[in-house]
Amino acid sequence: MDHFIKAGIIIASILFGGIAPSLADEQPSGKLAIDNVKGELSVMVLGSGGPVATDVGRASAGYLIFTDGKPRVLMDLGGGTFKSLAQSGVNIHDMDIILLSHLHSDHTGDLTPVIKTIYFHNNRAGTSRSNPIHIYGPRMNGVPFPNTTIPQYPDTSSYVHDHYALPGGTDRYLNLFARAITEGASSFSYVAHDLDSTVANAEVQIVLSAEDGL
Repeated sequence: MDHFIKAGIIIASILFGGIAPSLADEQPSGKLAIDNVKGELSVMVLGSGGPVATDVGRASAGYLIFTDGKPRVLMDLGGGTFKSLAQSGVNIHDMDIILLSHLHSDHTGDLTPVIKTIYFHNNRAGTSRSNPIHIYGPRMNGVPFPNTTIPQYPDTSSYVHDHYALPGGTDRYLNLFARAITEGASSFSYVAHDLDSTVANAEVQIVLSAEDGL
């Protein structure tokens, strides 16, 4: 692919574009969502529901973006997206880009289970992971709580470190788990990125540019 996927464009493509999405959370029995992935750019809907559990049974927000048939970007991982991913037939062993639009639980609830799956998929593929998982999200923001200067949301980096960093992360066990589940010297490695919610001079901000055109 000889183009850049830029901030905002990918969201517009998902919501308004001419991409035919593969609906992993509504796939008919006996057919895998991965079978519908075609072309240079594809979007698999892992979840399109909201924060309320309803009898419709849709997972919360989550999208898996493919370039040239290869899974490259996970955008949001709300509750239920883990199950949709499991049913999709996709192997994400070399997945290294996660985008969080904001830090509501219905957009982040399955973050840890899916990251853990990345290492299980490495094990299944017989590979040893070396590249870090890059997690992008917003900087600290939101109206402060009453009578305080504390905004509603932390930096994404703080949110991620509070989960995975040593010594105090709530899910810090992944630092040992990654070594145990994957042969070789593979270790749990991530980089958290804080992005501004507004872009100076209304110019598109490129946060990623890969050699293969992503």
